[in-house]
Amino acid sequence: MKRLALLFAVVIGLALMLNDTSSGGPPPLPATCSSPGCNPTLSDANGNSTRGKHVNQVVVAVAREMAAFAWAIARLVPVAS
Repeated sequence: MKRLALLFAVVIGLALMLNDTSSGGPPPLPATCSSPGCNPTLSDANGNSTRGKHVNQVVVAVAREMAAFAWAIARLVPVAS
């Protein structure tokens, strides 16, 4: 009986934590596209992405993250002899 009560308490606690939206976080982006075929991630006339960063800056940041990820994997995998 105690195990069932503990399981019930854990499940209720997880459900409450997952449904809690009052913790803050970044505000949602304004709805720039409402039509079904509209892509909100496209660049504007100045070459800026949706959040205002220049497209080249975004591409370099993603490439840097991918290179760091590949480097970390290469450090963990032993060299075959």
